[in-house]
Amino acid sequence: FTACPPTSDEQAVTAEDPRELAFNRAAAKGLSISVNERDALVIGSDQTLSVDDELISKVATASEAKSILRKLQDNMHQLHSAFVLCFDRQIVGGGLASFDMTMTALSDAQIDAYIATDEWRGSVGCYKIEGEGNKLFAEVPKERTGIIGLPMAELSAEFRRIEFTGLLEPEPPWTIDLRGDIH
Repeated sequence: FTACPPTSDEQAVTAEDPRELAFNRAAAKGLSISVNERDALVIGSDQTLSVDDELISKVATASEAKSILRKLQDNMHQLHSAFVLCFDRQIVGGGLASFDMTMTALSDAQIDAYIATDEWRGSVGCYKIEGEGNKLFAEVPKERTGIIGLPMAELSAEFRRIEFTGLLEPEPPWTIDLRGDIH
């Protein structure tokens, strides 16, 4: 596997529904790479977060991150992790997993201490569950890969659905039939 930065602008992709937005951004990212990597199966992914029907975006400053953590603390939010599979400039599969997440009640001192870790940078909820952010939750769902950013159970199921054998046969040529399946 090779990680490639997408050339799409995720802020230019819009949708009303947070789940749809995550999927659309994942598609834009995957397709932006697939244009140049035509022989590769590309996985594009993205996450969105909503609380009380409000979309929460990534923030640029520690002050903004504190505000988000204050909103999330002692409150349930939804984290949506989407992925698409692209091959030869086409979307051939995809999926989405959503998680109900509840932060514990946090004091201002606890929020300040977490902000000092800098883990909030680049994260839609201003936390990273794979790091110190796990201490912000009393309980975390067992399926952590989707919370981290790529729901592996759903991805594996999608590989099986499209009959992708690239994990067994990693070298192209793969072909796409008219149904969009990879063989």
